[in-house]
Amino acid sequence: MNQRWRQIALWILPIGVALLLVWQLVGSGALNNLRSSSASTSGGTTVAPRNAAVARMSYGRFLDYVAAGRVTAVDIYDGGRNAVVEAVDPDLDNRVQRLRVDLPGLAPELINTLKEEGISFDIHPPKTAPPALGILGNLLFPLLLIGSLIFLARRGNSMPGGPGQAMQFGKTKARFAMEADTGVKFDDVAGVSEAKQDLQEVVTFLKQPEWNASAVATARLVAAPGCFPTASLLPLLPFLKQGLIEQDGVIIDAKTGTSGGGRAAKEHLLLAEASESISPYGVVGHRHTSEIEQMASEVAGCGIQLQFTPHLVPMVRGLLSTVYARLRDPGLTAEDCTTVLESFYRHHSCVTVLPVGTYPATKWAKHTNRAFLSVQVDNRTGRLVLMSAVDNLMKGQAAQAIQCLNLMAGLPGETGLPLAPFYP
Repeated sequence: MNQRWRQIALWILPIGVALLLVWQLVGSGALNNLRSSSASTSGGTTVAPRNAAVARMSYGRFLDYVAAGRVTAVDIYDGGRNAVVEAVDPDLDNRVQRLRVDLPGLAPELINTLKEEGISFDIHPPKTAPPALGILGNLLFPLLLIGSLIFLARRGNSMPGGPGQAMQFGKTKARFAMEADTGVKFDDVAGVSEAKQDLQEVVTFLKQPEWNASAVATARLVAAPGCFPTASLLPLLPFLKQGLIEQDGVIIDAKTGTSGGGRAAKEHLLLAEASESISPYGVVGHRHTSEIEQMASEVAGCGIQLQFTPHLVPMVRGLLSTVYARLRDPGLTAEDCTTVLESFYRHHSCVTVLPVGTYPATKWAKHTNRAFLSVQVDNRTGRLVLMSAVDNLMKGQAAQAIQCLNLMAGLPGETGLPLAPFYP
């Protein structure tokens, strides 16, 4: 489309939207209601349209007027939701007043009461547009609005984000980067499902190297889990896999240092705010909750819903996660559960399972790609308590990404990664 026709279209579209709004207003019957206010007497009978009423009274007072014989006529509108009542006011020399009343609907009791009292009433059907016209009017406005947005969004053909360019419809910067790296094209109009299916063949989402080494090794792009999912899932997944714990009632209590919030200048991450204090955040609906539930559901083979609450603690780096679950077999001991973890991670040098009674500390994992796991069983409550400590910037972020890259390159996962902490 050349520049001249583009300018014409940019002028026509807002005018068309404005005309369509006016048409919607006319078709909705709003103007008819305004015209009804000018209705007058016909054949000696006073027609009392709803907008002609000058005052409003409650439904309870209306029933009192009916019982007192002061109501002479009732006009019911909007399917029984509103009415205009003609009532005699003895305080005004028995003049007839027009009053508005909000009705609860066309209740049979109300109709019977009006008949018994001999009160004249009319039920006016609601004014509606023809069905075809109403459907057409309801569809045209969103279609025209969507069409105008598509036109404005597609006026630039190059990479979005440049000066004066709008984001192309259906594409984000992440998708453009994905296209550049994978060669998979996202068509704006057709072939989206096919492109997504092709994308799943080259991208492995939310896969931990300890649990998905083969999938990571054959993928072209990998989205590794974040720090909270890594620390929480490493001790939890073996027990979900074996079916040793109940699938509901899992609780994750995690604590992380201020570096978990990034390097942006945020008020709650300032030294004066975070020092000598600990506070929860993202208590409901934290962005990592769905990520944890996704992988837990894949391993368990069914939908898993759990409670996840993160806390900010006054340290720079480190993450400690404590997971609570109910054992299906109350006879299991801490030694039994430790054996389960050891059997799962015996060939993974980046995961260390601690002996019973030794609980992990974040300082042990500082500056390393190592995760420290520990387990305890509370026989009194029948709960399994799982603990893990990682460096949120290493195993929880950058180092785990390198671990995935090593697997993709055919190297051992721990290649080039520090596993010994700088302690104390």
